[in-house]
Amino acid sequence: MRTLATAIFGLMMAACTVGNVGDDGTTPPPGDDQPPPGDDQPPPPPDPKVAVGMTPATINSELGTIDNNFTISVTGSDNFSGPVTLAFTGVPTDWNAALDTDTVTLAVNGTATATLNVRVPTNATATTASISVTATSTAAPATTPAPSTLVVANQVTVHIGSGVGTDPSAHDAAFPNEIRIKAGATVRIQNDDGITHRMHGDNLFPHEDDGAATANPGGVYEVQMNDTGLGDFYCHDHGGNPVNIIVE
Repeated sequence: MRTLATAIFGLMMAACTVGNVGDDGTTPPPGDDQPPPGDDQPPPPPDPKVAVGMTPATINSELGTIDNNFTISVTGSDNFSGPVTLAFTGVPTDWNAALDTDTVTLAVNGTATATLNVRVPTNATATTASISVTATSTAAPATTPAPSTLVVANQVTVHIGSGVGTDPSAHDAAFPNEIRIKAGATVRIQNDDGITHRMHGDNLFPHEDDGAATANPGGVYEVQMNDTGLGDFYCHDHGGNPVNIIVE
């Protein structure tokens, strides 16, 4: 009996051993029947992001303009919300520029806008500026938009507006008291009115010729101011206070 029991126990142990050995007689690595760690877990959410846009791509302007406005759009994605700080670079030092707000606050995946206003003094340097805007927030670094361009022509235009007519006080309202420019810049007097206006010039500013086509409605009288010093002009036909010109 003892011999029979021993034999049966030996067969049972052999069967157990065979069950744990691979088909090729080797023992499989531990955990081969388990899925790789994390296979049943959802992927982590993407990092919140902010995108920035700037329009228009180009503004063509001239000296003395105050309405060079770029619109900055800021858009959140992947559940971003919160404040975004804006900054700009590329504006020449003798121009003036400011954002109407340097911080916008976004709702979740929302959009906000700001305006960058660039003012160019009459005696500034006329050039082409490449202006960039950046955005800083707790999101991943924002994609920087392509720079916008502000092209400033080396000229100042004074408009004789529609309806000025023959009234000297209306001329005074249309004209500035003073124009300060750098040597080489051009002063342009554009007749947007329906009647003739000829410019009387003194000192550095030459008098407009009688019958010049530029005095007619829609015409432009242009003078490039190459010499430094003082000059002035006013309407020869209708009077008004002189506009002083300082050429630096």
